Amino acid sequence: MAERVAFAGYCTDRDALYANVDILVQPSRRESMSHSVIEAMARGIPCVVTDVGGLPETVLDGTTGFVVPDGQPPACADALSRLLTERETFARFSRAGRERVRTFFDLRRVMLETVKTILG
Repeated sequence: MAERVAFAGYCTDRDALYANVDILVQPSRRESMSHSVIEAMARGIPCVVTDVGGLPETVLDGTTGFVVPDGQPPACADALSRLLTERETFARFSRAGRERVRTFFDLRRVMLETVKTILG
């Protein structure tokens, strides 16, 4: 496992960091909205996340990635196994994740919606 998993620590160059990521796993027990998940999806990296906080709103289960129950390591392992063995699922999540970020998390759209919500 040590040859395949790296704990990189703090990194200032996100592009270099994500260039070495095949699948992003966010097994949080508490989370609001994860920028790392959005950044990974924008780069076409499929994600496996837990069903806590805003993660299920970011990753659409079975469409842009897998959402697994919190505290269920076997479900997380199964999702990872599927992404490693089902090439078409991996490719579909990669494309759909990129598109979701491009349309749903577009900075201009989010800013306009925020202003509209605040000002009415």
